[in-house]
Amino acid sequence: MHAAVHTPQGQAPPTLASDLALIASLSPDHLSTFCGVARALLRTPEDPATFRKAAKGLGVEVSIVEDGARALCYLMVSAATAGRPAEHLLQGIELELPTESSEALISFYKEVVPELERELRTELALPRYKSLEWRLQVQLGGRFAPRQAPQASFLLKLHTSGGADGPNEHLFKADLPNMRRLASELEAALREDRSSHSRRIARRL
Repeated sequence: MHAAVHTPQGQAPPTLASDLALIASLSPDHLSTFCGVARALLRTPEDPATFRKAAKGLGVEVSIVEDGARALCYLMVSAATAGRPAEHLLQGIELELPTESSEALISFYKEVVPELERELRTELALPRYKSLEWRLQVQLGGRFAPRQAPQASFLLKLHTSGGADGPNEHLFKADLPNMRRLASELEAALREDRSSHSRRIARRL
């Protein structure tokens, strides 16, 4: 389960109302299902297939469904953080919902708010990077040395802190191809973290 990180009150995304416009067009039944998609987004990494399926069923662009779900995530998290009553969920947002849709939204929020509040009070004890030691090892001699090229490997000691077990050390050994793959994966993760998609999700939560 992923802990939700809220945006401070008064700093709502400027497109929040327009992103939420989708829910005004949904029937009460579809709205309840859509709320479930947004709730699942706060628990697990988003699944593009879910967005595509919802967009196809609603006859809208996938990006509209994505923005609407993330906006609804923001709405529920910020309301739970502020302790607003369910009836004031849309307080301060220029969005008109039919009575039945409004009741469906309020009913859904009342069901999930206790769990949301517990999640917001719980911080995940994840280990944090502290330092890394490494050593390059090359086998130059040995019984089979004349038949083989020198074999290089890396010995790494990763120091972490802040996890459930406190400060810890993790030993790894890898050959050159795996080290290159690891470097490539880390570079890809950094690029993704700096992407507009990741920044948009961070603003919503």
